[in-house]
Amino acid sequence: MFKKNVFLSHINWQGTLSIKDSEFKESLKITLLDNIIEETYNLSIEVESTKFEKSLNIERVSDIIDENIHSIQSFVVNASSKLSGSINVKNVSIDKADFKGNFTKDTNMVFDNIRYNSINFNGNLQKDGSIILKNTKSNEVNLEGNLQKDATLLFDVLNTNSLSFQNFVNQGNIQFNSLKPLSDKPKKITIIDSDLGNTRFFNAKFNRFKAILIYHANLSQIVSADCKWFAYEQLELKKTDSTEKPFEVQREVFRQLKYAMEKQGDRIQSLVFKQYEMQSYRSYLESLVTKPDSDKKNPVKHIKKILYWLNLKFGNKERIILTLGSTNDFGQNWVKPIKYLLGFSLFFYCLIVLSIHTTLVPSCKFEDLKSCFCNLTHDFKLFPQMLNPTLTISKMEGIEIEKKDISGWTHTFDFIHKIVLSFFIYQIITAFRKYSGKSD
Repeated sequence: MFKKNVFLSHINWQGTLSIKDSEFKESLKITLLDNIIEETYNLSIEVESTKFEKSLNIERVSDIIDENIHSIQSFVVNASSKLSGSINVKNVSIDKADFKGNFTKDTNMVFDNIRYNSINFNGNLQKDGSIILKNTKSNEVNLEGNLQKDATLLFDVLNTNSLSFQNFVNQGNIQFNSLKPLSDKPKKITIIDSDLGNTRFFNAKFNRFKAILIYHANLSQIVSADCKWFAYEQLELKKTDSTEKPFEVQREVFRQLKYAMEKQGDRIQSLVFKQYEMQSYRSYLESLVTKPDSDKKNPVKHIKKILYWLNLKFGNKERIILTLGSTNDFGQNWVKPIKYLLGFSLFFYCLIVLSIHTTLVPSCKFEDLKSCFCNLTHDFKLFPQMLNPTLTISKMEGIEIEKKDISGWTHTFDFIHKIVLSFFIYQIITAFRKYSGKSD
């Protein structure tokens, strides 16, 4: 037991400083000497079964951190038995920081302006306990364990290349402020077998991480503000057993994120996640279709590929709905259906004009091709009129043909075109009304 303040100043040694089975009535302050030679500095600090009536304070003489030299090689806080009091660490560089055990409500830790190689939390933070990390830079952050109700884990400004949640349950308060990658190295966020509860993300740059892996996780209660979310392509598919399709997991992730955004009134981002959810569901249905054999010597391989594609897109009623829904990115894109509308209208314009003036028989003769081209250019004034779904061929201006002479092929092409035209007009209107709440 120490009843007075304890000061350890200008420490520069190799080995382990172990603080175990002790009680400090006053503060314990450790001041580390600035490093000069990396190879001669190898300090490890272990804190276990100790009670700090006031606080443990660890800091360096200088507040300028050399990222290539670690002031502390290993910093371990083990709460497997009684540990209480405040721990404050500032302006140091730590190679590896481990927090493990059962942290009680009497445990409060603050780490400020520290450069880590790795941070590992594997424990249970009880009610009213808190761990606060400010201005943190770490190559990797690994979270495993449990935060109980009213416990606090705060990352205030976190730069990291790898953030991992595995077997992690948040029943308390965990918050990330200004989350973004540390460097240009491969960057990844992993959430596996975890319940994030009401985890809060403020000013998180998810779009700057190379990959996001989420598998068997609950995200429906998270809260976000001023975040840049990841794109569809950034969500990595985890390889699973044969009984589970990866696109099912992907769809569930986007469904939960959509629900979380809807709950906090972020309709714009919820619509984006709705689009991703539909894309995932479409990919899932397509993954159920068996691919044909890739035998290059098979003479009917091209026919099989065409039949496979038709089955992939229109093989059942669900795939038909999703294929047609993708023409406006499931209500998010009005430009795409305009392009389809003009393209299909031009195609049917050619069929209708040729069915009026010529016989629809394939021919490669120069005179026949020249005649077709002349007819198409001469009657092009019909094309804008065809964009009006209420006009029939006989009512269009500039067509020099009697109603009784219009063939059945012409009426058939005109009828099909009106259906296609009406569908894409509806798709355009739906996309334009996506923010009104009436597009579903």
